[in-house]
Amino acid sequence: MTIEVSSPCALLIEKEKGGYTISVTDPEMNKDCTEIRVKINGKSVSCAMPQGRYGGKSTVVFMR
Repeated sequence: MTIEVSSPCALLIEKEKGGYTISVTDPEMNKDCTEIRVKINGKSVSCAMPQGRYGGKSTVVFMR
């Protein structure tokens, strides 16, 4: 498995039937980090990062 990310982050990947559930967080709570792109085995997904008082919280997406 090859994994690439566009910014420093904490990443949790769970293999599910039909794809992956991906949890992404910016533990630095960088206000300029509005999106993190995750690429797994050549497929990519964009994760919008929470802002304001929700900064630092996780975003969960599913990738097929």
